[in-house]
Amino acid sequence: PILQKGGIKYEIIYSELVTRKGKRFKEDAMGQHYYKSWYLGVTRGRREINLKSALLAIGDFESLTFECGAHKTVSRLKLLVSPSCRPPGGGKDFCFHQMQESNFELIDDHGHLGCGFIHPDYLFELLGKSTPAKRVFAIQVRIIGPSSVGVAKGMIFVKETMPRDKIQIPSSMVKVNKSKTKPLHTYVAINIIQHFPSEAHYIMGKLLNDDLKDPTILMIKNLNPPCKDACRVLCCKGVDQSIIDAYTAHLAANSNSDTGQEQISIDHAKFSIKHANFVGVSDSTGQIPSGYVFLTGMGNRTPSRVFLTRNPCTEGKDGIVVEVAFWQHMPTE
Repeated sequence: PILQKGGIKYEIIYSELVTRKGKRFKEDAMGQHYYKSWYLGVTRGRREINLKSALLAIGDFESLTFECGAHKTVSRLKLLVSPSCRPPGGGKDFCFHQMQESNFELIDDHGHLGCGFIHPDYLFELLGKSTPAKRVFAIQVRIIGPSSVGVAKGMIFVKETMPRDKIQIPSSMVKVNKSKTKPLHTYVAINIIQHFPSEAHYIMGKLLNDDLKDPTILMIKNLNPPCKDACRVLCCKGVDQSIIDAYTAHLAANSNSDTGQEQISIDHAKFSIKHANFVGVSDSTGQIPSGYVFLTGMGNRTPSRVFLTRNPCTEGKDGIVVEVAFWQHMPTE
């Protein structure tokens, strides 16, 4: 579709179906859902931009379409319109930076699919050098380098044993190869869309770690239930649907028939909530034994085994039970 507004012509880049949040929206296609679209202004005075040429100047989308199909190209176009997050602690600026090609290093994958690395001091600098920024150890990013990286996405995790002014990107993070035409620019744009631990992670830590102060009732109500895809994967693994239904029923707050308000206690939440939306990153130390994961922030309530899924998870193979590594599992050095 093409739009005309204020004498400028716009062509659509990406569109997606969005579900409205909130009880006031009706459960129908008109009230509950809408399409959110992004457009590019393709006219500048008498000059008109060719949308296909503009995209090919960013990355090699053409070969992606040829090898994987048009649907894959559409999913990669979304990476160009991902919204930036604010710095830790808030502020007016967004976490979007233009950097030199020399600040990035492409590395081979060695068991850290989709996760790159950054020095803690460099991450602290990118996030504004604030006190809240000191607590951040991972970021979710979109990286666009038409002449060097191409278009990349994934997680960036702190690693102390690397150059201070570098960001290492494994090949698995690159989703669109660099441009084969005249690149749009020679710098690399890094768009930080989330930083971790997030506010939800802090709340979950307060709930699960007995050594920390309990969260408020309002904080608990804002926690997300287990995603439907993860529940489907559990069913694929042989978990009876009644068990999943019983768990989700425990999560539902007790309803007061007189006021209609939710009544929930901290003790009830600690008993009922046994899931969390974690963010997975690669082991930057090389110390975690193979076949294990290491969980932070749970104190003495850390389980010995957990069921993990990838995101998104659509098949039974997307979920697995793994052992949890404790300090005694780590090599003595």
